[in-house]
Amino acid sequence: MELVSLKTWLLDDANASLEEVKTSEGKFLGTRIIQDGCNYIARNWELTEEVKDILETSCKVGINKFWRNNHPSKPYLLGGKKYLDGSHHISCSKEHDQPWVFALGAESLSSHSGKQRVRVITFNKTYSNNIKSFYALNGLAGETSEIDVQPGYFRVQRGSGFCYTTHPLDFKGLIEHLSTNI
Repeated sequence: MELVSLKTWLLDDANASLEEVKTSEGKFLGTRIIQDGCNYIARNWELTEEVKDILETSCKVGINKFWRNNHPSKPYLLGGKKYLDGSHHISCSKEHDQPWVFALGAESLSSHSGKQRVRVITFNKTYSNNIKSFYALNGLAGETSEIDVQPGYFRVQRGSGFCYTTHPLDFKGLIEHLSTNI
């Protein structure tokens, strides 16, 4: 199936090309990510200024890999049977063979007044000590059980792997802290 590119963004700090794509029939699929020989679609994600800022900020601190070995899995890669379904996330790590640090997943997607926005950013539980230390060192409130996480708080996910849900306004400081401590 031929895909139509709506918007392309070259992210030099990641050696990556990201482009919003739709089918030739007009169905929006998301953002196609092409990096280091891997090609997949991040389902429903748009290249908003907010998303671009998050990814640029991450790349500037060396967390600039948008896939890991076997993740997304082969069916979601170009040529796979689920390629057009798209992966539910964009996740970032320092290397393709290291755990993901954070993800913009399906739980992150939201819209406000018809515009896509990032509701939350999920961090890997592997870095729990570093995440907790960031909040403590900065005098932030820390853990909450509220579903709608506010700035200065994080929520530990219960049913989906015990990862950390954070507010987008905490991202810049948190990713800088993690980049120097992992």
